[in-house]
Amino acid sequence: MTTTRHDHHPEPRAASAAPTPATGCVVYWFRRDLRLDDNPGLLRAQAMATQQGLPLQPVCVALPSLVRSPRGKLQRAQRVQTWVQQAQADLACSLQALDSGLLRCADVDALIAWAHSARAVAIFAEHIELPYELKEQEKLTQAGPWHTEFVWQSGLFEAEQLPFSIDRLPAVFTAFRQKIENAGLRSAAPLGAPLSLAPLPAAMPSPLDQHGAAQVTPVEAHLAGSPHDARSSIVASRQGGATAAMAHWMQFLSQQLPHRYFETRNGLHGADFSTQLSVDLAWGALSVRRVVQRLDAFEAEHGSSKSSYWIWFELMWREHFRWLSYAHGARLFHACGLASQPRACTASAADWQRWCEGQTGHDLIDAGMRELRSTGFLSNRMRQIVASYWLHDMGGDWRAGAAWFESQLLDEDPYSNTGNWLYIAGLGTDPRGGRRFDPDKQARDHDPQGGYRRLWA
Repeated sequence: MTTTRHDHHPEPRAASAAPTPATGCVVYWFRRDLRLDDNPGLLRAQAMATQQGLPLQPVCVALPSLVRSPRGKLQRAQRVQTWVQQAQADLACSLQALDSGLLRCADVDALIAWAHSARAVAIFAEHIELPYELKEQEKLTQAGPWHTEFVWQSGLFEAEQLPFSIDRLPAVFTAFRQKIENAGLRSAAPLGAPLSLAPLPAAMPSPLDQHGAAQVTPVEAHLAGSPHDARSSIVASRQGGATAAMAHWMQFLSQQLPHRYFETRNGLHGADFSTQLSVDLAWGALSVRRVVQRLDAFEAEHGSSKSSYWIWFELMWREHFRWLSYAHGARLFHACGLASQPRACTASAADWQRWCEGQTGHDLIDAGMRELRSTGFLSNRMRQIVASYWLHDMGGDWRAGAAWFESQLLDEDPYSNTGNWLYIAGLGTDPRGGRRFDPDKQARDHDPQGGYRRLWA
């Protein structure tokens, strides 16, 4: 069978024919869409289950503990694992309120084994246009007799809304944004959360690993927090999940912080200088379409401004990176990116270690890298500065830097992470051929009193 792409995804392929069974179940696999609100794929799964009188089983897959890198596999930070587990636990709680529940599979192989035992007739999930995730989709599609459907749903727009075809996607962000804005586009309308779900199937035995441990287990609806660094810009009360995500965004709006965002966005530290939407959008705990809907309501009540517009502006960067990934696929992940030749990489293993550990000898760079290791978060400005230093001052491989960010960031979004690293390296769509940030000038401009550097000394 071929992987199904629904009409929320550009250039859809024909869906594999769904059987009409007497028994079995429909499965919805939550990937980077850990929410009930504005989840078209979940609504399609619910519709099939209802039409065919079948139970519906929501599932998720554990976040891989290792990240692939040119410098070997990297261990993903435990705080990232915990953040995602909190989001899954919050989702389980929301599902319980609908008399449903959530199973966590150790990996896609465990999901496949369980789906066979449950006699799954259809599996729905978010479509993710990234090499590893596409291989997972193909593996799942080919592994059984079930119908599969993967729905493109993590961006602002559906393909038919775009004022250009994908093969004419503007390579440069400014041209992309201007075409969107000149066409009067803002966002597809978000969908509501389901009011009810089909019942769960009867309990099925879990596949076991070589040590006899269950590979599919229920997700508990509550998860304790993890140790918190008091210096973090992510306040201790924040945690992963849709409930906390919406509460944070509504509080940001209620304090009218969008009207000062343009002035604070280049800050290095603090709870309110950034929207911090990225930590929730990255895992789909919050729908970007719902974010824009709430932002529009804020502007209707309080007026629009350059600052509130700049939130939209940065969401457009996120959107552009998603369509770039669809347009160019695996090419984005090659050493040369979208360029014809890769950059020369001269950094040694010792240089890599010094950069990761915040031991380069430059106090601003080291402060940023220590914050990243300690908290899993870094301001947008500091991300650019430390990435530039690795690439342009230390001669590092962009793929290694991107992998380190992936292993450490609470808000690691493969589309944006890859796009931003390519942009700074000059291997993406930057018409200027890369961006070097002078670390001494950045320190003078953004940390003139040295407070940030002292905090992370």
